[in-house]
Amino acid sequence: MTAKNQISRRGFLRAAGLLAAGTVAGTGIAKKYSTKK
Repeated sequence: MTAKNQISRRGFLRAAGLLAAGTVAGTGIAKKYSTKK
C-alpha cells in the first residue's frame, strides 16, 4: 500500500464519517421540527 492510497483512504473514511454525522444531525433536526409543528 502506497502512502498516497493510505492518505486518500483516510480522507475517504473521514469524509464518510462527516457525511454520516451530518445525516444523523439532519435527521435529528428534522424530527425536532416535525414534532414542534
